[in-house]
Amino acid sequence: MKNTNKRNNKKKNEKTPIPVIVAGLIIVAVVCIVYVVVNGMGPNNTVADQNRLFAMPDDSSAAIIINGEQIEEYGKVIDGNVYIPYDTVWDNINSGFYLENDTLYMTLPAETRTWNINDGSGAIYRDEAGITYISASCVKDNSDIEMEIYQDPDRVVIRNDWTNIKLATVTEETPIRLRADERSEIAVNVSEGNEVTLVEEGESWAQVISPDGHNGFIKSECLTDIRDAVHEADLAYVFEPIKYPDRIRMVWHYIDSVENNIYLDGMLVDAHGLNIISPTWFSLSAPDGSIVSYADAQYVEKAHSQYGLSIWAMVGDYTGEDSSTGQILQNTDSRRNLINQIMQQVLTYGLEGINIDFETITYEEAPAYLQFLREITIEAHKNGIIVSVDNYVPTYTKQYKRSEENKIVDYVVIMGYDEHTVSSDEIGSVASIGFVENGIIDTLEEVDPEKTVLAVPFYSRGWKENYGSAEFEVENVYMTEQQDYIKEHGIEVYWNESVGQNMGSAEGENARYSIWLEDAQSIAKKLELVNKYQLAGASAWRIGMETPDIWDVWESYLG
Repeated sequence: MKNTNKRNNKKKNEKTPIPVIVAGLIIVAVVCIVYVVVNGMGPNNTVADQNRLFAMPDDSSAAIIINGEQIEEYGKVIDGNVYIPYDTVWDNINSGFYLENDTLYMTLPAETRTWNINDGSGAIYRDEAGITYISASCVKDNSDIEMEIYQDPDRVVIRNDWTNIKLATVTEETPIRLRADERSEIAVNVSEGNEVTLVEEGESWAQVISPDGHNGFIKSECLTDIRDAVHEADLAYVFEPIKYPDRIRMVWHYIDSVENNIYLDGMLVDAHGLNIISPTWFSLSAPDGSIVSYADAQYVEKAHSQYGLSIWAMVGDYTGEDSSTGQILQNTDSRRNLINQIMQQVLTYGLEGINIDFETITYEEAPAYLQFLREITIEAHKNGIIVSVDNYVPTYTKQYKRSEENKIVDYVVIMGYDEHTVSSDEIGSVASIGFVENGIIDTLEEVDPEKTVLAVPFYSRGWKENYGSAEFEVENVYMTEQQDYIKEHGIEVYWNESVGQNMGSAEGENARYSIWLEDAQSIAKKLELVNKYQLAGASAWRIGMETPDIWDVWESYLG
């Protein structure tokens, strides 16, 4: 027994070898690491907090998602209904709405819909700060858009642009994740058969937008039936354009009195290749919308019968100091008075078109300007009259909202000149070729090419830089005067391909003189762009400034 106990005591006192302990610890560690790695690399089933995703500032706000992108502005939830600020609607969703005082208008070819703050419809609401809102349901029911309204969080999801949009169908219930990674949080789960907007295709992951406005990533294998989005315009919102039967070859004719109409023959003596003339006959003359008219029946008869020209009479800005064109248009009574007077003149003299040349419209006045275009186009089209508008290049006039003009009027004219003027910081060309082409490209982002007319200048500017001074003097130089200007100042000109013009400078006794010429060669370069971009035609400011050789170029490119 003693020996046995000794043996047992010896076993009890024996220690486990250190290598065995280390090995055991390593095994445990490996198992733990494998567990963590395996579980860490598995799909993340966490759904992201929706208020965080849509950056909701409070419970009374509604997010606004347009064409897959959430904008900075928010709507407001009032009694369970979502309202969108009027300015946000006009800027981003539907510029067809027009707010004047307490009344909201939607002017369509066949009718004008109106709502008033006090009419009990709940369509519009004005808060204590004076901000006006339109109900999302009113926007949806009176716009050619796709819109859905969602809760938790409150948001409106809108599509009003279907250009180059692709759709796809989801093949099985699957998550859309915030990143292209299974460990990323889930933005939203989508069901089999859901239609998503495809932002970007990828081999493993595709970026998509869910129907309820979530922008994220889905496994590419879960998408099928990739196709182009198709949208059929609601004809109730379509202003059917009147198309001129030929390529537009127009010139403006500056007339500042009835007596000046007698010079038509002299202006057209060398001209050929024209089919439209736009005399500057009408302009706003009073804050009540009255106009001054220099229209002349003999001019009309001669232009029609002797020269075969259509007449698109121009309507110009108000120049008085007591108001502005935009302010006149912001008043329903003066706006309607203006339209009535224009239409009376057009019908009295048997004109074929109206050319609107309002160059002083501000951003704040733009909604009223577009409302004027709707109202006058409706009246003009009732009588088969074409409506065209003039804009400087978009760089200078983004507030004119050409995308909306494109929906309303028949033709949009790019005034492709005045790149450098007396108010410029530096001297330069009136219309370099790059400036003109960029103006076309920018315009075509909003306007259909078959509605776009390029206007070219029949003038240039002469620049005088006085020595010792940073200031300069400038004078308008007609094409007919350019050679005299060059000789007077001893300027030698050369062709500059980068600006598409002949140009030159000369050092005088007290100043440096420079000029960029508009001539047959430069006009040809500009008219090449009309053909390159398949525009509706061209116009020119203005007849009487040109040299006779211009007309061979004109007819060659536009005939």
